[in-house]
This record gives sequence, structure tokens and C-alpha cells, in this order.
Amino acid sequence: MLQLHGSGKTAVLVERIVEKVVNEGIDIDKLLVVTFTNAAAAEMRERILEELYKKIEENPNDRRLQKQIILLNKASISTIHSFCLDVIRNYFYEINVAPNARLADTPETEILREEALEELFDEKYENEDPEFLELVNIYCGYRDDEDLKKLVLDVFKFIQSTPFPASWMQDQIEKFNANDNNEDFGKTIWGEILIRNFKEEVVSGILAIKGMIRKLQKDQELEKYALILKGDIQIYENILNKCKTWDEIYHYLLSIEFERWPGDKKIISDLKDEAKVVRDKVRDKVKDRKRKTIYGRLRASESRHF
Repeated sequence: MLQLHGSGKTAVLVERIVEKVVNEGIDIDKLLVVTFTNAAAAEMRERILEELYKKIEENPNDRRLQKQIILLNKASISTIHSFCLDVIRNYFYEINVAPNARLADTPETEILREEALEELFDEKYENEDPEFLELVNIYCGYRDDEDLKKLVLDVFKFIQSTPFPASWMQDQIEKFNANDNNEDFGKTIWGEILIRNFKEEVVSGILAIKGMIRKLQKDQELEKYALILKGDIQIYENILNKCKTWDEIYHYLLSIEFERWPGDKKIISDLKDEAKVVRDKVRDKVKDRKRKTIYGRLRASESRHF
């Protein structure tokens, strides 16, 4: 079987196919050439035909080469899906599948996935599965569980890109289980990634707030708002500098309190409102990242302190 992996490989594969036909005496219809798209399959067939004609021009009396032109019409050059469907239709009686089986299109597969997910969630809710309910508590808001459903579908689509999805997923789960001896979760492969991503979000927030402080400092009556933002920066920098382990980050986030934003109606500057928007946006991003990662590892219900 010859497989086309992507752009730039067509010429090489055509050369190998023709070499097998010409030099190794293999008939073209004995080869299986698999591509990822119908367009690629059509292009492969066309290029092979062109190369065969060139070889015939060099050897016009070679009847075997002339035969390859005819055999090319029934050669297996197609997408992997089309090939598998042909196998099913030709041998349906061996695998107990209906002879009129067909490939589902993208909208159909999306609907089937969503229906299966709905049934799974309904079953988990009905059985009051404690682990499932904890997952809902961590990843869902008060209104619905759409965020968790989207996460499940995203993970499913991602693992389908791996050669052996089920075994790959099990391997990743085992990496989480490696911390069952109560060592610092932050030292595991996943803990390091989560902490790094969380701190990157914090750094991004610090930069945004510092930019806002520079604007506020140009107006003396806005100094008190700049001081509030400086206090926020100190809190965020403590996360970066003082919190090294997973537990340190967790307990620090439980303890922090942000200073209340002054509600001075005498100050009508647009910068004051802009600064509050920036502050809230940074806090919301950090809060969301924290709820879904840091607290998600322990208990989301304790996030009320933030």
C-alpha cells in the first residue's frame, strides 16, 4: 500500500508507483494507493497516466506497459474512506453489514455525536454518578452544561487524530494517576503544563494593567485608581514569584482579596471607566483559568473567595 501524506509528496509517490510497474513487473491494479482527499486521488491517477504514456513513448512495443493504461481504470487509487467502503460492499456478507452501507457526511456525524453525548449525560444525571457530578460542578456554569459537552467533543475530535485513540487516552490518564502517592501535582507532566499556562495568563494580565497605569498617571486626579491597579499587580506578581508548588498556588488564591474599586462620581474621566474594564477583564480571565485548572484539580466550590 502506498499512502499520500500531504502536499509535496505526489511526485515522489508517482515515481515509486511507476518504478514498481516498470521495473518490478507489478500490474498497476495490484497496488493500493491511498490519499486523504478525492482531489488528491484524481491528481494521482492523472499523473500516473502521464508517466505511463511517457514510458510507452520510450518503449512503444512494450505490450505490458500498454496494458497498464487499461488496468489503471480499475486500480485502487482513492481515499481511505472510499477504499474501506468498497471492501465493506464487496464483503458485507462476511462482516454482517448491510450491503447498502454508506459513508455518513459531516452534518450527520455531528448529529450522531451530539445525540450520543446527550444520552450519556442523561444517563449520568439519572444515576447521580458522583464523579460526573463533580466534573459538572467544576466545568459548568449555573445555567447549563454546554461548556462540559463542548470540552468532551473537543477532546474526542483531538484523540481521533491519533493512531490508537483509546490507548492514547489511557496513557494520558495514567500520567494523572502517577500522582496518587500524594506528591506535588505541579511536578507531574500535566501539572507543569497547567501551572505554566496559568502563569502565562497572569503575565498577560500584568502587562495589560501596567499599560493602563501609565495612562492613569498622566492625570493627577486618577492617581488613586492607579494605586488600586498597582495593588493588583502586586497580587499577581506574588503568584509568579512566591507560589512554586500546586498547593502554594491553590492556598494563595484562596487567601487573596482585591481592593474595592472607588466609586467617585465627581471624576468623569473616561480613563477611569476604561481602567475598570481592563481590571475586570484581567480578573475574569485569571479567574476562569483558575477555576478550570487550579481549583478544578481540587474543589471548584471553594472559588467563591476570589
